[in-house]
Formats: sequence, structure tokens, C-alpha cells
Amino acid sequence: MRKTITAILFLSTLLAGPALAQQQPAPNCGQMADWDRMLAEKYGETEIRQGLSARGWLMHLYMTPDGSTWTIVGEKPGTNAGCQLDGGTDLREPPLPEADMGQGL
Repeated sequence: MRKTITAILFLSTLLAGPALAQQQPAPNCGQMADWDRMLAEKYGETEIRQGLSARGWLMHLYMTPDGSTWTIVGEKPGTNAGCQLDGGTDLREPPLPEADMGQGL
């Protein structure tokens, strides 16, 4: 019985709407094709980079052309499903170091 209640509570947290999500964090997961479509339609973000995490997840970085918003989605290996890990604003390239003109340090 206790396992059933725990499973129901866990599933309800995963399936909770935005109001509950504001009270307690819950994973925001879905199929990768849905992420591509939703982030493009809602925020104008497209995927610009991918990389493998140390745990074997494929990380997807989505961003608007001007960097005003960005989202990172981690794709679980072999599932074609991903979960939003973070997102934010004002993503920029760090400044490049100045060229060494033969002067050394």
C-alpha cells in the first residue's frame, strides 16, 4: 500500500500543472520533437549546440538568434525523451583574449 501511495504521489508530481510546479519543482520532460517545436514556437529558440554529459546524457542547448533566451534540455540515452535542466536570458560568448603580437606575457 505504501509503495502504491508513493508511486501515485510521484506520478502526480510529474504530471502536475504550472500552479503545483511553482510550489515544488518537478521535472519538465517530453519527447525531443516536442521540445524542438515548443521552444521554436513559444520562444523562437532553435538548437545551436549538443554535447555528451559525463553521465552519458545528450545535452541540447537552444537559443534565440540574439541570445535573449536560452534553454538546456538533457536527453536520456535511448529514449528520445528529454527533460529541461535550466533556462535563462542574456546568453553571450565570453570575450576572446587579445592576440599575442610576439610580446609574450
